[in-house]
Amino acid sequence: MESKANRSEQNDNPKRLETHWDEYHEWLCRQVTDSEHENYSMLLSQLDCIWFYSILANDDNRAADGRDLRYEFCDDMDYAYELIDDELNDPCTVLEMLVALAKRCENQLMWDPDLGDRTHVWFWKFIDNLGLGDESDDNWGEESSEKVDYYVDKLLGRDYFRDGFGGLFPLKHAKKDQRKVEIWYQLQNWLMENYEF
Repeated sequence: MESKANRSEQNDNPKRLETHWDEYHEWLCRQVTDSEHENYSMLLSQLDCIWFYSILANDDNRAADGRDLRYEFCDDMDYAYELIDDELNDPCTVLEMLVALAKRCENQLMWDPDLGDRTHVWFWKFIDNLGLGDESDDNWGEESSEKVDYYVDKLLGRDYFRDGFGGLFPLKHAKKDQRKVEIWYQLQNWLMENYEF
């Protein structure tokens, strides 16, 4: 599998390792880690090494949401926002986009006070839909990195099926070609087909 993923190469960048990126990555992972997904560090690290890009109008909002997580991180850690301009200034990664999308799904569409915060639930459903739910550290092998790049390439390039299979939000009854629908509305279509909200 040949990958075209736009890798940030953060692990090979000495300057980045000397900054707060590692601390921010750990914070990101804590937003979505639960008892069933404590052993996915390799997958999450790789997703955090691939820059998110959009080829459809308004999907750049997903990147903006992802970058906004850096302000939330600064608030939680009591850091000044200058840290973002000085250090945390790379493009949005796929991990950031997915975490931000899971948060927006929970807070704007699916919040239920009786169930509590389910951000982690939505995140891992996205991962399962993408076909990467089996890539735990225990299952991580020689071809895992290539597999992740391949699936993410198909997601970002919208090289999946009309009904959304191969992307984040597969539908049983797709009325429109999901490759031409922005991620936010793909999410809502998927939720309406699978949940009450």
